[in-house]
Amino acid sequence: MYLANVVEAPARIQARLARLLRDGEAQLGDSRDTIDVDVRLMAGGEASLDTSVEDGHLREDLYERLVALRIDVPPLRRRREDI
Repeated sequence: MYLANVVEAPARIQARLARLLRDGEAQLGDSRDTIDVDVRLMAGGEASLDTSVEDGHLREDLYERLVALRIDVPPLRRRREDI
């Protein structure tokens, strides 16, 4: 699953994502039934994730789970040969 610009997600959603990644389970709607999930997330953001954590826009516990494998890709304006 790909999360585009995860930094802009509300704090409540970030907390739910962090809990999902930590516990590997989710609750289904109003029924509160718990199911096991095995997801791998990719997340992107326009701003630096490090700076977003420092500024308080991204939860630190979610950040720690997202940066298990980090790939920094510079914008295309700095990679003209890729166009």
